[in-house]
Amino acid sequence: MSSAIDALPLPTEQPPGYRWLTDEPTFDPERHLALEEPDEVILLQDLGYDACEIATKATPIAISSPFRILSDEGADVMLTAARRLQAFAGPASTRIERSVRGGVYRSRWLRELCLDGRVADHLSTIYGTAVVPHPMGVHLGHLNYAPSNLEDAVDKWHHDTLPLDYVMAVTDLRTTPGGQFEYFLGTKHEAAELQAAGRTPPRERVRAPGFPGPGAAVALHGDMVVH
Repeated sequence: MSSAIDALPLPTEQPPGYRWLTDEPTFDPERHLALEEPDEVILLQDLGYDACEIATKATPIAISSPFRILSDEGADVMLTAARRLQAFAGPASTRIERSVRGGVYRSRWLRELCLDGRVADHLSTIYGTAVVPHPMGVHLGHLNYAPSNLEDAVDKWHHDTLPLDYVMAVTDLRTTPGGQFEYFLGTKHEAAELQAAGRTPPRERVRAPGFPGPGAAVALHGDMVVH
């Protein structure tokens, strides 16, 4: 486990009104993780960013192809936790109808997954720079759920405020209707111009990576990749 993991530890106290889920399995990295390498990484320059802007970033990596984080058993536990946490879902913003933030103050299993040093070290290898879990629980284990109208998008086109994270499929996107993760093959500056003109990214410049199953993820330069 990386020693840097404890540089800014997550507070141990639960916020008022939060209670732990009962009867959860204990997080066991030997059983619940199955860390794999991505087959491909897309660079910021591939999206059209110039060298001057890239030089201000911690890594030139934009996004990876899907790779496994959780084992089959771990993916089953994650899905069960997500279904139990769904009782606390509500609008996180004008973009997302149903979301849970702060789940790491309700699910000990999710908390330990998000804080596990093996996962952080694995992401560090992919990005080529050291990363550690965010010290604010609201930014860990963010869960989005299907909207009430399945014809709507789970989330709208945006880029994140946090630089580096990963997006994991909790359900099997090969069989679940909708919910496909998509990203724009362009810069956030281009996306802002499109939005100002009342347009969304053209379909020929949108990629939807094929997740091989639940528990797989993409490493994402969240504040640079519009998704």
